[in-house]
Amino acid sequence: MPITTGKKTKTLINFAVVCLFMFGFRYLPPIGSITPWGMQTIGIFIGVLYGWTVDSKIWPSLLGIVALGYLPDRTVFQTLGISFTDNLVLTTLFMFCFSAIVEEVGLSKYVANWCISRKFATGKPYIMLAMFCLAAWLVSSFVNLFASMLLLTIIFGKFCSQAGFKTGDKYPAYGTVAIVLACTVGGGIFPFMGQSYVVNTVMEKTTGATMNFVMFTLIQIVFSIVTMGTFLALLKFIVKPDVSLLLRDDDRFACYRDDKMTGAQKQAVGLIALLMVLLFLPGILPVSWGITIWLKNLSVPGAAVLTLAVY
Repeated sequence: MPITTGKKTKTLINFAVVCLFMFGFRYLPPIGSITPWGMQTIGIFIGVLYGWTVDSKIWPSLLGIVALGYLPDRTVFQTLGISFTDNLVLTTLFMFCFSAIVEEVGLSKYVANWCISRKFATGKPYIMLAMFCLAAWLVSSFVNLFASMLLLTIIFGKFCSQAGFKTGDKYPAYGTVAIVLACTVGGGIFPFMGQSYVVNTVMEKTTGATMNFVMFTLIQIVFSIVTMGTFLALLKFIVKPDVSLLLRDDDRFACYRDDKMTGAQKQAVGLIALLMVLLFLPGILPVSWGITIWLKNLSVPGAAVLTLAVY
């Protein structure tokens, strides 16, 4: 997909801002007892978070690794060597590449538009909010938590504004909280992505126990359903916001109903399916089978690399 001039300019501006955080933060007056190098470490952390949020997941991560090489008692070469021999770093980096492909082809927006354009949700405020939450959960699970939050809260805000809601009304406020909550629980659905993988890696290093990916995902799905169902039930029966503006049969998202997946989006769905198969099969097949042993040896970084290679 070609990069437009506007997007390139935006990326260059974001790159400059990230560099200022990473390499210029140590020149600010220290906070409390923090040393200048401690300030630079904080700046690297802020720079990476900023880059992830506004632009990409790949280049801010790589730039952050390089910036760590300029801290005392280490070189860039040493930092790169440590980083690219660490399972957590490799998995995170390759998963970011995978998520970037899915986001670049517009699959997350297609999924979001498909969910909120269902005819059965028209004129039903809580079903419509549930579909927004479902879209947020799916995009957060398969793409990225922060991208999902940004995308769905913007769409939901426009939806409420067009319906006639004002700032301070309960339905838009609690609806936004519901979407953020759906993104949060969705972001931890798979044990090989996001914060779940960090926790599982630490657990494996400290206890030696390995996680069954299938059981973990099933438990997380049940947890997500219970959490979101409870929140929406409390909203409907306890908080009881005024939803009269949404009871009209205004089919605002009908224009998205006939959208079709592009070839690139179908390919991205195939990549997701392949990754799921590679990572879930070892927890389903008998442990003595050759294919099970091969898949376990492949590991999460290997499965991600193999999927990217197929792409």
